[in-house]
Amino acid sequence: MEPRVFVLILTALAFMLPTLAAILTYRSAARAITLADFQAAEYRRIYETFLEEASGSRDEAAARKYDAAYAAIGYEPPTYTNMVSAPMLATARAVRAVLTGARSNAWLALSGLVCGFTASVWSLYLPSA
Repeated sequence: MEPRVFVLILTALAFMLPTLAAILTYRSAARAITLADFQAAEYRRIYETFLEEASGSRDEAAARKYDAAYAAIGYEPPTYTNMVSAPMLATARAVRAVLTGARSNAWLALSGLVCGFTASVWSLYLPSA
């Protein structure tokens, strides 16, 4: 096979791989946002259920059920102490969720850049047509 064909293939991969990585990263972020929205809705639903069951008094059975419901979705029940750090924890959780899927996509984009660099350097050594 002629070297120009390999350069053409590498150039095409240099475009396609980073584009695919960007699309997959976007989908991963969208999934993380959807999950966060679902968890926030569950958080509100649990709190509203607790308010209805406790009806203004500190019912210990309702409080234990409330704490267990929050633990089931992986959240701490809201208290005055953890409300100060809640925005920071939420930001860290969102970034961690996006980075989990983005690591492999970064390697995909990097391989596209390597293909583009290789094609560019190789094309310098091809004879003129």
